[in-house]
Formats: sequence, structure tokens, C-alpha cells
Amino acid sequence: MWFRRSCAALIGIYQRFISPYKGFRCAHAALHGGTSCSIEVQQLILRHGLRVAWPHIRQRFAACDRAARHCHDSDKEHPKGCRQRARERCAPEIFWR
Repeated sequence: MWFRRSCAALIGIYQRFISPYKGFRCAHAALHGGTSCSIEVQQLILRHGLRVAWPHIRQRFAACDRAARHCHDSDKEHPKGCRQRARERCAPEIFWR
């Protein structure tokens, strides 16, 4: 359980000190609503542990990348903040490919 909490604490540090400079919301949350990837990943790790959560984390980061590409490539109207998030990925490709 200490490892789960340590991972969650590191994500909390990211949320507090880095995320505000990125705009608080990832492309997935901007396009679809709901929680950001950092909150989702934090909850997954606390609930299931990193080993079990890893495939779900990769799926979420891949979905966020698809959302970013959709926001960037589409001419349609998008929810507030979607276009700004289009250039930002939640994680490097190595995490979700």
C-alpha cells in the first residue's frame, strides 16, 4: 500500500506544481469532460496498484493522444480548452505504445 500512496503523492506533486502551467486539463478531459488523466491515473493506482492498473493507464494515455489529435485536426466546434490542449500530450509515446 505504501507504493500506491507514494505513486499517488508523486502525481499530486505533478498536479500541484506542473499542471497549473499546462492549463489543468488534458485533451481527453477537455474533449470528453470528466476527470483529467492525472486524476484518473492516480485513482487507478490507488484502487488497483501500478501493476494491475498499467494496461488501463496506457489505454487512457492513448485515448488522450487521440483526443489531442482530434481537437487539432478537426474544424468542428469543441468544448472550451480543447484546442489549447491539442498540442499537449499527457505522456510520452513510450508509456502508451
